Amino acid sequence: MLEKRDGIILHFAHQIVLQAINWLWRFWIAVGKVHLLVGDPSSGKTTLLAELLAAFSMGGLLPDGTRAPKVFCIYWSGEDGIEDTVGVRLKAAGANLRNILILRGVAEHGRKRFFKPTDLPSLVNEIKRLRADGIDVRVIAIDPLPAGSGNSNSNDDVRRTLEPLIVLAEEEGIAIIGVRHLSKASTKKKLAERINGSVAYLAISRIAMFVVKITGTGTAPDNPPRGVLVRAKSNIGPTDGGFAFTVEPYSIEVDGGTADSVRLTWDVQTLTGDPEAIVRAAESNAGASIANDLADETHFLRDLLDRGPVHSNKVLTLGKEEGFIPEKLRQALAALGGNSGKEPGRPRGPWYWWLPGAGFDESESPLDHDDSYRSRRDVRTTFRRGASPKLPLSSLHSRDEGRFDDSYAAGISKDEKDEEYGKVEKSINTRYDDVLGRTSLNELPGNSDEDAEDGSIGV
Repeated sequence: MLEKRDGIILHFAHQIVLQAINWLWRFWIAVGKVHLLVGDPSSGKTTLLAELLAAFSMGGLLPDGTRAPKVFCIYWSGEDGIEDTVGVRLKAAGANLRNILILRGVAEHGRKRFFKPTDLPSLVNEIKRLRADGIDVRVIAIDPLPAGSGNSNSNDDVRRTLEPLIVLAEEEGIAIIGVRHLSKASTKKKLAERINGSVAYLAISRIAMFVVKITGTGTAPDNPPRGVLVRAKSNIGPTDGGFAFTVEPYSIEVDGGTADSVRLTWDVQTLTGDPEAIVRAAESNAGASIANDLADETHFLRDLLDRGPVHSNKVLTLGKEEGFIPEKLRQALAALGGNSGKEPGRPRGPWYWWLPGAGFDESESPLDHDDSYRSRRDVRTTFRRGASPKLPLSSLHSRDEGRFDDSYAAGISKDEKDEEYGKVEKSINTRYDDVLGRTSLNELPGNSDEDAEDGSIGV
């Protein structure tokens, strides 16, 4: 390294300490980099952004099934209302709101004003203060990415505005995700050329993610909007492949009534191939064939498990009555961010399945759902047609904290069952009326060494 002095800074390459990229989501979102999330209005990009922040806020599952690191996030929204839109959308996505900070403005001379790009130095100081208090911010979402003086087509103006973001990302080790719209009438251009505004937006980003709605979807309640996510550009990794998702209506109870929102469900199966080809298929009639083959299974599990854990064999048996195979149900549980395991304090007890926020600590006693399930069968049919379930906030906690394991504890003696199951065994031996025509726990599949569940759900 040369002697310190004013002027040009030069370092010998052999003296530079080489470092690996720190990925928050491998090949998609990296610490110290600026990213773009680009899409048309109603393509699902803002809902997708909320989904990603939710995963980072509570260490949940990412679209490819890997687990996100649990970090603090900052959300800077310049368009949507915080209380009735941003906050509701994050809650619907299952975010841990304690780990997300909303940038609401700047206090100046006793008054509040909007945050501007020129306020970035103050934001850096605030991030350092937060870290000193143990709040380690690693993600900043900006919706939409600013254009400085307003001329988003000026390369110089856009670069001057965004270069402080690059410095912020690199020096503070933060992944910045900025949202931009697509140019009108640009479907014949390459993906990287379809971003609205100056080419400087694409130039300063290391990864540009592209969201597009699948043509032919979202036309009716039983045909919800669907989309795909690909990478239009990456300077630090591959660009092939992507993910498909479904946007569903969702409502939650809030102060003053019901808040209507949407939430996003990722397909378990990933998309392969060139991103240009994936988007062209989505934007053509062929795009409608990118179907979510787990839609019915996920709806079934949401309805059955929304009030708490259910015996895994009961889930599989009821699923079979609905025409679902066990492997598809396991994949649907993973896609929902659900979990399976034994009741805490009962290491030799049976296995249960449950959804995020409806585990043993948050729900009623396990297997106590027979009457409610029967009464909600018609509700499930309505939900499959696109109805929006209205659940209280308490049922929308963060996603699972552990891996999935369906292994059933086979070989348990009757005495051990009587001791461990107690009222649970009595409950499951109750006739399920027209839903389940069996009356004995021993008649359920999976209660022998031969039929025991023997694997975990891979994620």
